[in-house]
Amino acid sequence: MTRLAATRTGASARATAALLATLALALTGCGAQGTSPEKSDAEASSRIVTEPEAGAFPVAVDHAFGTFELDEAPERVVTIGWGSEDISAALGVVPIAVPESWAGDDDGLVPWFRDTVETAGAPLPETLNDIGIGEIDFEQILALKPDAIIAPFSGITDTQYERLEEIAPTLAYPEKPWSLDWQDHAELMGEALGRPALAKQLVADTRAAVEAQGAEHPEFKDATFVYSTAVSEGSTDVGFYAPSTSLIGIIEDLGLTLSPQVVDRAKQFADEIYFGVSLEKVDEIEADVFLGVVNNQDEVDYALAQPHFASWQPIANDHAVWLTDRQVSQAVAAPSVLSVPWVLDEFVPELAEALAR
Repeated sequence: MTRLAATRTGASARATAALLATLALALTGCGAQGTSPEKSDAEASSRIVTEPEAGAFPVAVDHAFGTFELDEAPERVVTIGWGSEDISAALGVVPIAVPESWAGDDDGLVPWFRDTVETAGAPLPETLNDIGIGEIDFEQILALKPDAIIAPFSGITDTQYERLEEIAPTLAYPEKPWSLDWQDHAELMGEALGRPALAKQLVADTRAAVEAQGAEHPEFKDATFVYSTAVSEGSTDVGFYAPSTSLIGIIEDLGLTLSPQVVDRAKQFADEIYFGVSLEKVDEIEADVFLGVVNNQDEVDYALAQPHFASWQPIANDHAVWLTDRQVSQAVAAPSVLSVPWVLDEFVPELAEALAR
């Protein structure tokens, strides 16, 4: 049984170096369109690492609630949801405020994001107040005076969107909440922030890194997997993530295939990103490897103490990767052009080891 807890070696440094190389090319290779003098100040300018591409503005991007429109490049960006702060920073627009990550440090920031911001020499953003699941502190955002609010991978409602749109132009998800894959997420934000070519390059670089790791493990192409929350205390179900979730995509990009039984059962739950299977029926789900997201070792021990779960094929065969480290879990669960390079060198060997046992 593998308990994946991050010990950062050179992975973060290599990811940052690759990102900076791409950003350097963007600075020298893209035509720049300056921001208006009346909007610029020292603080805002220090957050702009790359200039927008020539002809990128004005921009209009359709989404589920309307159209995101900007006449000129934003300098004060607030991000809502998962992963958008990563993409914004990677595109050279460091946000003024971001969600506080459940896997973050004392400032609520994950290391791949902090590394990118600090390497760029930009100020760290403020974190948004956590006032309840799904709730937004509109007063805090209003006080920040953003000129763009970016929330394409989030669960904002139409009512919340209308309030945010009163504060600043707001980019919501294209169709459904929490439904963008990491590539589309990056390219959508590249268009909205006026750096579409840079976004495509970052996606290509990240995809190449994933494919290179997958090519080193041809056994992945013959393996099926499940992504699960295991068994929480007091529950009689095993939780599984559906094919529509972004965290499935990065594992499939490595060459593995989501369990066909998970795919079939997910159809019963329409647009749900997560569903449960009773412990008594968990053996109906076939998989070569189990990926389990947990908060700590106590949750692993609790799951393994459940007889039906412990006798389930991937668990009984010790083909399990337990993501006990929150930062690793976040990097895999919310893949981005920053988090994926950061986590690959840690995650892929553990996955291969679990399959080989």
